[in-house]
Amino acid sequence: PLGTVWVLLHLGGSQVFLYYVLRPVLKVFSPREADDQLRRATRWMARGVVKWMPFGKLEFRNISPATFSPPCIVISNHQSAVDVMLMVSLPGDVRQTAKKRVFDQPMLGLGCKILGHVMVEPNDPETTLNRCRARLVEGAAVHFYPEGTRSPDGFMQRFHRGAFELAVELKQEILPIVLCDTNTAMPRDSYWFEPFHAVVSALPRVTPQNFDYALGSVALMRHCETLMRDALQKLHDKVNTPRVLRRKVARLYRYQGQFVEQFVHWKMKLDPVFTALDAAVPRAGVILDLGCGYGLATHWLAHCTDARTFLGVDYDEEKIRVAKCTAPEHSRVRFEQQDILNWEFPPCDAVLLLDVLHYWTPDKQQLILDKVRRALRPGGKLILRDGARAESEAHERVHRWEIFATRFGLNRTQEGLHFLTLAELETALQRAGFGKSEIRREAGKDSNVMLIVPAGPA
Repeated sequence: PLGTVWVLLHLGGSQVFLYYVLRPVLKVFSPREADDQLRRATRWMARGVVKWMPFGKLEFRNISPATFSPPCIVISNHQSAVDVMLMVSLPGDVRQTAKKRVFDQPMLGLGCKILGHVMVEPNDPETTLNRCRARLVEGAAVHFYPEGTRSPDGFMQRFHRGAFELAVELKQEILPIVLCDTNTAMPRDSYWFEPFHAVVSALPRVTPQNFDYALGSVALMRHCETLMRDALQKLHDKVNTPRVLRRKVARLYRYQGQFVEQFVHWKMKLDPVFTALDAAVPRAGVILDLGCGYGLATHWLAHCTDARTFLGVDYDEEKIRVAKCTAPEHSRVRFEQQDILNWEFPPCDAVLLLDVLHYWTPDKQQLILDKVRRALRPGGKLILRDGARAESEAHERVHRWEIFATRFGLNRTQEGLHFLTLAELETALQRAGFGKSEIRREAGKDSNVMLIVPAGPA
C-alpha cells in the first residue's frame, strides 16, 4: 500500500506540474526548446518514481545517455504496467508506441500527445510505420513491445514483426532492452505496488554489420527474440533467490484461506527441498508432479524457466481445488484430481514424487514406481523424496509428524504409513528398471532424503 500511495502522489503531482505549470512557462520563455526541455523533465521525474520506490530494488544495467546515441529502434519485453514508466525514465529521447486507448485516457493520453509518442493504428500498420519514421527523422529513438501485450507469467511471448520490418526498411540499428521481474512490482492482475527486485538491462545493438538484414524481417525478429530470451533467462537465474521465489509463489495463494496461506508460507520457508528442486529437475520438458498437494513444487519450478510444462495430480479434492485456483489460465501448469495408484501416467521427462510413497503398502509402492518408469521418456528422471526408515530419533520425528498430519486431515491415507529403509527404496527402484540413485540428504530434514534417479534402459 505504501508503494501505491507513493506512485499515485508522485505520478499525479508530477503530471500536474509538468503539463499545467512547467509547460506553459517553457512555451513562453523558450518556445523553440520547450518540448525537448519538457521531455527531459519528464524523464527525470519518471526515474524518481521508480528509483525511490519504497520496499523495492531496481537495477539499470548498461544504460546511459550514450546507449541511445545514435537514434535507433528500441525493443523490450513487456511484463507490467510499470514498464511504461521505466521506458519514459530512460536517459534518452525515446518515443513509445502505444494503443489508441492509452491516448484516450485523460492524464496518460495527454502526456503521450505532448511528449510525442506514437499512436498505433491496429488496422493501418502503414500509418503507424510512417509515424515511427517521422520520429526517427527528428532524431528520437522509437520504442516497441514486440510481444504486443503484457506477459501472463513474466517470461517472453512470441514476437510480432512490425518493429523489424521498419528496421529492415530503414537499415536502422536495434537496441534490445530486457526487463526482468517488473511484474513483481505490479502484477498483471493487480492495481497496487508490491515488494520487488527488477532489472532493466540493455544488450549490445543489433546492426546491419553484425546481422545480415538481407535475410528479412522474420529472420531479424527471430534473432532478436533468441537474444532476449537467453538474456532474460540468465537474469531470472540470478534474481530468483529462494526469498524471491517464496514471495512469487506465496502470492498465488492469497485469499485461499488463512490456513492455506500460513501453510504455504511456512512450508517453503522451513522445508529445504525447495532450494534443491531447480537443480534436480531437468530445465526443459514435461514434468509430472504426483501427489502435488497444493502445487507448491510445481509453481516453484514454473517460476524458474518457461521451458517446463507441468501436470500436477493428487487424490485430495480440496487440495486440487486450491491448486486449480492458483493457475486458472496458466499455459504451462495444469492440475487434476487423480488416484495415482489406478491412473495411467502420461509420457513425461521427469516425475516428482515428494513425500508421497509411504502412504501405500510396499507392494503398491512398487507398482507406482513401475508405472513411473514406463511413463518416463529416454533420459528422464525421477525426483523422489521420502522418509527413510531407521532406528533413530530423526525418523521418529518424521513418523510422529505424519501420524499427526493424517489424523487431523492435513494429509490423507487409507492404508496407514509404510516407510522403507534407504536400502529398500534403492532395491525397489532397481526392480522397476531405474539406474543408480544420486542421494541428496541436504534436501530433507531428519530422515527425509531426496533421490535423483535416472531412467534405466527400456
